[in-house]
Amino acid sequence: MIGRIANAYQVEIAKALRLKWTYFSLALVAAAVLCVAVVHPIERDGQSDYGFIVLATAPTLGVLGLLLQVVFCAGLVSSEVGSGTVRLLLVRPLLRHEFLLAKLLLGWTYALALIALTAVASWWIVFAFGDLGGVAFGDELL
Repeated sequence: MIGRIANAYQVEIAKALRLKWTYFSLALVAAAVLCVAVVHPIERDGQSDYGFIVLATAPTLGVLGLLLQVVFCAGLVSSEVGSGTVRLLLVRPLLRHEFLLAKLLLGWTYALALIALTAVASWWIVFAFGDLGGVAFGDELL
């Protein structure tokens, strides 16, 4: 059972890597983080810029990331049902719950890719253009 799920998951990853939507949505997330850098510019001024990471991560993942995740996951099963390829898949020795579990694993992988890209982009911007000196708490730098 685990082997069939792993094979189906590898097939799903290969199909997702062939889609332009996958790359477009990841580029859209990176562009959203860059747009936050334009709206809330950071500079090397001795002040901690951890607030930028919060400003970039929360709306990017909370709004745009959620919307992209819903669209991506909605297209996982509906594209195969619409084209009729799900009938061919379910004739093979792949059970329905294994098929859906492979789709669920791909959705989780996509969500982790969005989270990782957002984190790397926001931290890279602060590392390259801002200060990571410490956390400002009141008037003290911790």
